[in-house]
Amino acid sequence: MNDEISGQLDSMDATRKSIIQIIQDLSKEELNWNPLPGEANSIYSIVAHLCTSEQGMLHGTVGGLDVQRLVEEPLSSSGDDPKPIIKMIEDVGLQTREILEALPENKLAEKIERGGRRPRSAREWIHLHIRHMSDHLGHIELTKQFCQAGIVEKK
Repeated sequence: MNDEISGQLDSMDATRKSIIQIIQDLSKEELNWNPLPGEANSIYSIVAHLCTSEQGMLHGTVGGLDVQRLVEEPLSSSGDDPKPIIKMIEDVGLQTREILEALPENKLAEKIERGGRRPRSAREWIHLHIRHMSDHLGHIELTKQFCQAGIVEKK
């Protein structure tokens, strides 16, 4: 594995770890609380969305795998406990690691077609996903802060 891929995986793993630390002790109410129904998303649905996005962008597009989505409607999903969604984060991350560790260095620059979008290199898809994870990490942090500011009672 080259240094570039190693650094990208380290970045994704650090973001995953941060997400897990934020959600691991949340109650059902906190996981599913939505600050603006119809306009925003719950922490649970954001995390489910990140997992399915990673499957699509990295497992499907970069890795060329036929992806079986773990969550069909991620932005409307909910859960009673953080443990299953944490397992999902970890499982998706492990598969991403396997895919990217096996990716030949010369494949990083090759353009990949995906639907109606402009062709992007594997490198661009990886960077796009890292940015996507970082954006949603911020959303998760803010949603938790607003929720715990007294909007939802912790049970």
